[in-house]
Amino acid sequence: AHHHGDYERMGELYCKVSRLLYFVGAAVAGYLIPRTTELLLLLQGPAYAEGAITVAIMFLYPLQQSIGQISSAMLMATERISLYVRIGMYSMVVSVVITYFVLAPTDATVPGLGWGSEGLALKMVVTQAVSVNVMVWLIARVWNWRFDWYYQPASLLLCLGVGWLAHAAVNVMLPVVETVEALVLGGVVYGFLLTFGVYALPTLVGLTRAEVTTITQAILRRVIVK
Repeated sequence: AHHHGDYERMGELYCKVSRLLYFVGAAVAGYLIPRTTELLLLLQGPAYAEGAITVAIMFLYPLQQSIGQISSAMLMATERISLYVRIGMYSMVVSVVITYFVLAPTDATVPGLGWGSEGLALKMVVTQAVSVNVMVWLIARVWNWRFDWYYQPASLLLCLGVGWLAHAAVNVMLPVVETVEALVLGGVVYGFLLTFGVYALPTLVGLTRAEVTTITQAILRRVIVK
């Protein structure tokens, strides 16, 4: 599309892929975050349960990472290498400075916040979200597109809301939630509820309702045939 100068088509593809990949990451995070403590207890034991907050925050990291990968590929494929390099250099410098202040003790010569692993995880997620959205904004300016960002909080809030709802439902149905059965049942409930969410708001995954219906019917036909 870029080679033929079809920038409208290029924008449609970029928007669709960005939304879809972000939603996939949000869907995984929405399922895992409410169950972080249970996962750590089940897989690692009580000694690791105190790290639940850090792990929960890091489940958000792949969301922006997906957009960053698509955006960087977009810039390189369209010969905007210098812009990509400048964004990366500025982001790295800012990240190093923020890392120091997040981790440095409060009584150091140059005092920091002393937030430890939780602060470092939060810093990684926030700084990446900012740098990635700066890249998306610059891409929108280069090709005179609308800065498309609202799907990010909308997708995350939908998936987290459905995730906590499914987790609460499993807690009611099963007396012990630190089991494989609880995780499986939670996944089934979560997937069922999230399907309705996607059908109600198909633009979050870069599709129309007709496309969602077509894809769902195709999947059902394959399942029934098998």
